[in-house]
Amino acid sequence: MSATDGRSAYARRLDRDLRRRASAYPSTGGGPRFSILTTVYERTDAALFAETADCLRGQTHAFHEWVVLAHGPISPDLDRLLETYAREPRFRLARLPENLGIMGGMRVCLDAALGDYVVPMDADDLLTPDALQVFAAEIGRRGAPALLYSDEDILVDGVARSPYRRPDWDPVLNLASSYVWHLCAIRREDALRLGLYTDAGASWCHDWDTMFRVSQGGHEPVHVPEVLYHWRQHPASSTNRPDPESGSRRSQRHLLELHIARQPAPRHY
Repeated sequence: MSATDGRSAYARRLDRDLRRRASAYPSTGGGPRFSILTTVYERTDAALFAETADCLRGQTHAFHEWVVLAHGPISPDLDRLLETYAREPRFRLARLPENLGIMGGMRVCLDAALGDYVVPMDADDLLTPDALQVFAAEIGRRGAPALLYSDEDILVDGVARSPYRRPDWDPVLNLASSYVWHLCAIRREDALRLGLYTDAGASWCHDWDTMFRVSQGGHEPVHVPEVLYHWRQHPASSTNRPDPESGSRRSQRHLLELHIARQPAPRHY
């Protein structure tokens, strides 16, 4: 900890990065339209969702729309919050009586999106204030790639820690491990063409499925080496824990078996 402000060295590093990025990734005043995609369900915490909403409203590059699907039963607190947000012009709310699972829910959001790029976001996580601005600048510089991804850290009790500095795109590493989750921006027309969020067997690792589909579709994902996403860890989370859901293991096996079956000599795997 610093003797002067009581914050960690990493917190001070984040502040320096934000100041540096203001000029390194200047706002163009236009740029791509981002559609944020989020699903909520019975276990979504209303207070944490409100924090997510605040971080989106505070983006230095305004998002075009926030597409939110409430599927299945939700808490009264969350229901009231959604009704309040639904009065905002950029908030687009859909409701379904049945929980479709993460894959089915994300597909509903994708089909409803109208922006140039879709940005999947969990209902309890946070973005850095400049996340969309950084992506917008890189999209302009890189000629509108099909997919961009960033680095991230973990948010524990409101404190950001443990930054994950991802490597650049490596298809061999992607086959060995799902190393890309947040933050991603996918060109909407490619997301639809490549059939994102259509394989129910991959529901528990839809991010990995996305990377496979984009790469196998002839596109090289672009790495933006900046921490733009705070992945929240809390007791109710189904991830960030040592004992993953059994469905997660099944989804991983399903994806790997699909990829192996496409190889010239599957018997070697």
